[in-house]
Amino acid sequence: MIEMLDGFIYITSKIKHAPKWRKLAGEGWPLCCSWIFMDLDPEDYDQMSQAWEQMINDCKRSRILIIYREEGEQLKGGLIEIGAVLGNGGRIFLVGAMPDLIEGNRDFRVPVIQFPDMESALVSAIKEVSTVDSA
Repeated sequence: MIEMLDGFIYITSKIKHAPKWRKLAGEGWPLCCSWIFMDLDPEDYDQMSQAWEQMINDCKRSRILIIYREEGEQLKGGLIEIGAVLGNGGRIFLVGAMPDLIEGNRDFRVPVIQFPDMESALVSAIKEVSTVDSA
């Protein structure tokens, strides 16, 4: 069973980081990334194909996408999630090792914001959405 979350923040990262995001969801952060509750095997093509439908739906509901990447990790599926969030008018926040995304973004008009850690990104996401909603 997929746990549905009512939040507005979607986190994309390698599947191995899901326990960190489940902990954040349990602490009450407004996440909408149900993939963190799925038992996913990135090598299982059929399983991942089925999971993608839910992940894209989650991205479409989100207002903020936080990309989390550690040194040496490559962004793969996250590129699709970025497109889904941007296509719906969402914002992109970066946490972790992202020199290629930061440097590569200078020629594009996609607003991205780099944060030193996940908590800073989450707090900023809440402030940003609260400010927009109250305007």
